[in-house]
Amino acid sequence: MATSPALTVFSAPSWLPLTARGHHACAWGAEMEEKNGSNYPHIGMEIAELDLKAKVDNAIMEQEAAQHKASMAASEATGNALLEAESLMNLKSKDLEEKKGELKLLEDKIQRLEKVWSSVEEESLKNPSPAQREKVLEKQLHSLIEQLTAKQAQAERLITDIHAKEKDLERLNSIQRNLHSGSSEAGAARNRFGGGLLSGDEDSGSKAARRPGQSGGFRTEGQKRLMILRSAFVLYILVLHVVVFIKISVSN
Repeated sequence: MATSPALTVFSAPSWLPLTARGHHACAWGAEMEEKNGSNYPHIGMEIAELDLKAKVDNAIMEQEAAQHKASMAASEATGNALLEAESLMNLKSKDLEEKKGELKLLEDKIQRLEKVWSSVEEESLKNPSPAQREKVLEKQLHSLIEQLTAKQAQAERLITDIHAKEKDLERLNSIQRNLHSGSSEAGAARNRFGGGLLSGDEDSGSKAARRPGQSGGFRTEGQKRLMILRSAFVLYILVLHVVVFIKISVSN
């Protein structure tokens, strides 16, 4: 009576990687099939299954490592962009405060010039000689008009600079909000990807909530102040010209 050959149990070294163990198992299975013929046909299938499983596990590990590396790089880039945007915003805010300080100094100078003009008018009224009064008044008036024109041009430049700085601040605020929103979406995407790899059946439809941007509050107030200041300049120049014509007509 013929006896079946003894079944040899395969055991790959534990220090080998999964892929190497699979290849080693396939080689052993082929050798056993050659020796034993078709007595154990299921051994080759088991070895092939082990090799395929090792390849799948290795591919999953490589994919997880690549995803982790990409997530770390994206987080680092987002953090650097946020720091740069905050630094630029601080610089623009400081520059805007300096421009507002210059505008305040200009307003003080205009008030002092108005006081000088009032004193000139009072002194001209006390002058008994009409010809001399007209000559002095005209000279001082021309000087005052030149100063006011120069100050008005300087104020217009400051107003333009302030508008530009406010637009820059609004743009930087929008960039910072977009960066924060992108960082939240990247975190949600990483969570969805990790949940899909581990369970394969969990719902990944959660979305990061976007907070609406808040902008334009201080801009509206600043625009109103600048419009009032500009209107005051124009009105003051107009009144000044009217006073000049009245003085000249009265003296004549």
